[in-house]
Amino acid sequence: MRYLLICGLLFAIALVTWLLAGKRLVSVLDRLTLVGVDHPDMKRVISEGGDLELGGKHLDLMDPAFARVAEISLSSSGRVVLESGGRRFPLGPGHSIPHIGGVPKFEFTQDPGDEVLFTVEQSRLAWPTPFETNFMTGYSPSRKRNVYLRLRWIKPSGAKLELLWKTEQSYYQRDGWLPPRIERVTDGLIHINIRDSGTRDP
Repeated sequence: MRYLLICGLLFAIALVTWLLAGKRLVSVLDRLTLVGVDHPDMKRVISEGGDLELGGKHLDLMDPAFARVAEISLSSSGRVVLESGGRRFPLGPGHSIPHIGGVPKFEFTQDPGDEVLFTVEQSRLAWPTPFETNFMTGYSPSRKRNVYLRLRWIKPSGAKLELLWKTEQSYYQRDGWLPPRIERVTDGLIHINIRDSGTRDP
């Protein structure tokens, strides 16, 4: 009897912990292992109003506090450069695209010899959301998981750019897993690193 009581108590503690701290536990597990779900094509990259369109996915350059942490510009010589924290990374040749709203928009490609990898990964586990309520529709997700979008851009010289976005994907009993809201990233750009990026824009 005592054994059953102890097992029941441990199960109750584990269940309450999972309900209250599931999101945090999943995020910790994400540091160890993720599931790769997509490897979008990078042949065509577009910047519009300082945001990026990679493989058909729209991503801004704002952190979770909604502060812009990087800027992308097109020089008069037709070179696209990303700048962050005083460091600059040359992306490649580009050209302007007409835009009705007057917002700067341009398309660019990588330089010959560049190694560019854009991947989409997700959590192996999903956490329950029993306390989440949508007062507008009354229809709330039963669980969620993290989705990560990672861009690695390496130059033949060894210069390297790393960008990592994080968002959430919701599961509904009626509709299943909905597409992650990549257009407006929930958590934003959580990591940016530019290494050996002293190259000047010609």
